[in-house]
Amino acid sequence: MPGEEPYTIQDVLNCLKNGESLEGADLSGSKLMKVDLKKLNLRGSCLQSADLRYADLTRTILENANLKEADLTGAILEGADLSGANLEYANLDNADLVRANLSKACL
Repeated sequence: MPGEEPYTIQDVLNCLKNGESLEGADLSGSKLMKVDLKKLNLRGSCLQSADLRYADLTRTILENANLKEADLTGAILEGADLSGANLEYANLDNADLVRANLSKACL
């Protein structure tokens, strides 16, 4: 995976294809617009929270994704599908949730 560079859509898709976990991953600043990430586990690990600070998740499908304890500070979630997602203890400070679907999401 990339060192200090943000993950790309292809990096994330390769992880998923190879069955790798993104639990506790640093996805800060990544541009993951319109990607289907439903049921993805991005829950914070025991050592750190999944880092999605300032990530662009515009219209991304995060249906039933596990984002428990994730840091979504300043993330762009405009039009994202977060239906059924677990957002317990997630940091949503300054996140853009305009037109995001939060139906049945656990906040």
